[in-house]
Amino acid sequence: MSRTQNLTLLIIHGIGQQQEFETLDLFTRNLIHALHQHTGASIHLKHCHRPGKPETENFIRLECSNPTPTQINIHEYYWAPTSQRSISFKETFQWLLRASSGARQFYQTHQELAIQYEWSQQTQKTDSLYLKKVGGVTERLGTLPLSYQRLPRWLDPWIRLAMSKPEQLVVDYLGDVATYTTTDKRLQQYATRLKILDGAIDKVRCLLKDNCEHLILIGHSLGSIITYDVLNRIHLAIKTDPLFTEHHKAFTKLITFGSPLDKVAFFLRDQTPASAYIKRWMVDNLLSYRQLAPSLSFPPYVHAEPMIHPLLENMPWENYWDPKDPISGPLDTYTHVKNIKVDNGFSWGYAHTGYWTNQRIYLQGIASILDEIKK
Repeated sequence: MSRTQNLTLLIIHGIGQQQEFETLDLFTRNLIHALHQHTGASIHLKHCHRPGKPETENFIRLECSNPTPTQINIHEYYWAPTSQRSISFKETFQWLLRASSGARQFYQTHQELAIQYEWSQQTQKTDSLYLKKVGGVTERLGTLPLSYQRLPRWLDPWIRLAMSKPEQLVVDYLGDVATYTTTDKRLQQYATRLKILDGAIDKVRCLLKDNCEHLILIGHSLGSIITYDVLNRIHLAIKTDPLFTEHHKAFTKLITFGSPLDKVAFFLRDQTPASAYIKRWMVDNLLSYRQLAPSLSFPPYVHAEPMIHPLLENMPWENYWDPKDPISGPLDTYTHVKNIKVDNGFSWGYAHTGYWTNQRIYLQGIASILDEIKK
């Protein structure tokens, strides 16, 4: 009798007003369709309930023959109740401009990447225009007047009335991203970020303790940032934490879609001047997972010792992005990422929510793994 293949999926949802099990439902229904299309087999569906284990109390199990007996456990990290948007339009726009400035610095350093976007000299000189080109950020947001930075918060509702529904969605999405990625430890948003991140890591720990053989992490939108932060934290602790040391080979794949990770990297890049090379070096070390090596200038008599043990560097990473999704884009600031352009079948702005029903992601990103782990 063939040995059962075991695959564990952890989905981390993105921004919005999700209800518990909503993402799990949408994802599982589409995965079932893809699995049946891929294997031709019937699918046995089971709701697993484990009272007393809050991190894995409820999850879905799919069983099928591939023809090898296969068991897929699908878990959701539901963090929506922890987050509360508390950012104005002005603050969101300022965040975007900082991200734009960081992007300009990055692509001026990496001209070979800039060439593929065919950016003009005018675009490279002006942050507000440059914003149009960064990872698909919308032209309308990119050309908003800089005077918006001086608008008081009480004008936010009136600004929203002047925007189309897709533009409102984009601003709200990016506002949540800006809130989560705050670097000021004095702010409540930073404490909220740590709470969300700690909860996600606890979830991963619980799954590893259950001896999952193959763990796939899946993050949408802001969820992709949380997923990345989880891996970055594990990356930093992998040599000192016995659980991560023992089970690091269980990490099989990272899948991101609708991801604003490049914009976050650009924003953080703009925070520290190149002259403060010690601070910049330390910050880069703490955010080093799969990021392109920074261009740091040390005095010629200084040798900086590597801090990280790159045990997760070669884990496959697929990033799906839709040109009509202004939140997403190819992830140029990270190494060994397979950027895959897709068409979610939605108009501009709304395409950000279309990944969940895009069968290409399920077939190429997940169902194909069943063939790989059989080898």
